[in-house]
Amino acid sequence: MRLINDELTLQLQSQSKTLCHAWRLTRNDGVVFGFTDHDHLLTFDGTDFLPHSGFLPSTVRSELGLNVDEGEVAGAFDHDAVT
Repeated sequence: MRLINDELTLQLQSQSKTLCHAWRLTRNDGVVFGFTDHDHLLTFDGTDFLPHSGFLPSTVRSELGLNVDEGEVAGAFDHDAVT
């Protein structure tokens, strides 16, 4: 089971909710790109996530312990930031 912090729990229990996906990509040289399927720019944890990435999320596998969650995305980056 995934633990959800109190702030997110309250948001999920409210009448109105907005959820989106965000992808942070780090190149080998350390340059970071952020993309989201939200319709507005999002800033989180020091990264700006650019809207309309062109990606669709698929199944995500979550496990307990120290294992990293796994997921896949389908699509192509469609943004001027990526050439």
